[in-house]
Amino acid sequence: MKTNFKRNSLALAIGLLGLGAATENARADAYTFANSAVTLQLFNESGGGKGTAVNASQFTTLTLQDSSSTQANLDSVAGISGDIQSSSGDSALACQGQAGACGGISENQFTPEGTGSWYSRSDTDVNGAVIEGTGVSAPATAQVISEISLLGNDIGSSNANANNNSGFIFGLANGNQQVFLDLSATTATRSFLTADVTSPPSIAGSNHTWLVTITDNSTGGEVFRWTANDNLNAGDAVGGTELSDTINLGFGSTVSSPGADTGLVTDSGSATALTPILLADGRTYTFRIVDTTSSNATVFTPSQVPEPTIIGLMGIGLLGFSLNRQRRIKAA
Repeated sequence: MKTNFKRNSLALAIGLLGLGAATENARADAYTFANSAVTLQLFNESGGGKGTAVNASQFTTLTLQDSSSTQANLDSVAGISGDIQSSSGDSALACQGQAGACGGISENQFTPEGTGSWYSRSDTDVNGAVIEGTGVSAPATAQVISEISLLGNDIGSSNANANNNSGFIFGLANGNQQVFLDLSATTATRSFLTADVTSPPSIAGSNHTWLVTITDNSTGGEVFRWTANDNLNAGDAVGGTELSDTINLGFGSTVSSPGADTGLVTDSGSATALTPILLADGRTYTFRIVDTTSSNATVFTPSQVPEPTIIGLMGIGLLGFSLNRQRRIKAA
């Protein structure tokens, strides 16, 4: 009887051991980022194209308005969670991560860090001015990045957002005029998931948007709206005219299939546009640039369902217990 009991107990142990191996979480990783550097300067219109650079002396009113914000969250990551937000012309680095991860990332570091640790981060910076004569040299370059690296099987979800919102309020002094916008940019993005995640709901993705608007403050209505999308289109510059476009500033990358990887996608190019005629009749306008990138990642491991072979091993173990019990009853 002792021999039977040991044999049957061993069978059950094998079955339970197999079940444990089948349901153990695999290492599931995700990575995503998007970043851009966009340079912009304003010129006076000349024959439908670029003339002299717009200067602060051309305005009766000029009020600069620059703000930005950054946010980074990690949820269910070894107890790490949090939210950092700031507002200034140059937002502070927002970063949440495992010990030492964020300490290795510098302020205004717009190159991707890669997948060495768990972290979620975002950053923004603006250098220069879109017009001359402000005490800061033209042109202006705005940089943004959001990046997430999730490693291991105890990851839940993460998000990171960076937003540059800058511009100025102005009134014209030298008569009605159009403004020529001259833009150049470089962009990059990548997203991937390892092969041992579920699909759905695991996902990793980032996106970037860039937009210029001019609002007539006397009416509150937009008179101009423009973004570049690598496609010369009459509808891209609402209220004005797009003259050239070889860069897409509405870009991103997203994956949701196990093992999917977009690879590094980069772009560089330029774009130009003309505003409508702006009036020098005492009214003021607000010129606004919004430059935003956001990243989100959620990782799940495969559902914990035993394999058929494991179910069979469990059955052997349970059958052993049943036979042992019957033998005990007969012996009694």
